[in-house]
Amino acid sequence: MITGHFGVAGVVRSVSRAKMSSGIFIALVFASLAPDIADAVYSVLGICSPYGLYSHTLHAVVLEAAIVGGMAFLATGSRVTALTFAFVVLLHVPADYFTGRKLLLPGGEMVGLSWYDRPLYDYLLEVPTVLLGWWLLRRSGRAPRWATSVWMLVLVLIVQTAFDVVSAGTSRGVKSSACFRNGSRVTHPSNTPDAQGRVEYATAAISPTAWPAMRVIASWSSGTATLFTYTAPSSARSPHHALRRRTA
Repeated sequence: MITGHFGVAGVVRSVSRAKMSSGIFIALVFASLAPDIADAVYSVLGICSPYGLYSHTLHAVVLEAAIVGGMAFLATGSRVTALTFAFVVLLHVPADYFTGRKLLLPGGEMVGLSWYDRPLYDYLLEVPTVLLGWWLLRRSGRAPRWATSVWMLVLVLIVQTAFDVVSAGTSRGVKSSACFRNGSRVTHPSNTPDAQGRVEYATAAISPTAWPAMRVIASWSSGTATLFTYTAPSSARSPHHALRRRTA
């Protein structure tokens, strides 16, 4: 989901009693995109996050919600505002169920209806979501006047229309991803175990030593008898690392 997240943020803001300035409201809107912003950062840094592993799984989103909520509390001193921000981040996952197809849990199965592959379905979902959020926000009077103006609504709808038109003309989507650089491409998960009982999960250009936080997120899943292991490149020239899951 793209602009639909703005609609979700609008719905949440319309029922939240937190006091927000224009700047805090803008921050709330961006908070609704926290997992996507994380993906953008990974892409810029050249880190492959296969199927939202480090941004859209429950483990990652809970961590993002805690960070964003904590930052909101530090900025405002309001627990209600902090909870509002954290809740908006958490709602990113159920919203994306309809439009994308990503991992819900590290080592788990792919989840989602993948309506990005059907731009018309995506459009028919996101536009009403935007309209609902805009209408509730306008009626509640809990947002800056510019945010509930007609021109702002038109601008958001133009962005959504452009996104779906572009999506209709490409098979790889419009999001930049490090998983598609240098000839590296993430493979779909396979449910067929090898001789050692391991299931190939994805192939991507990732460095298992670069980001300890990634290993932390992966290790949390060991409590459910799932363990991530990294297989080193077969040659020094190969940029690929095989990310595998092993069931205990």
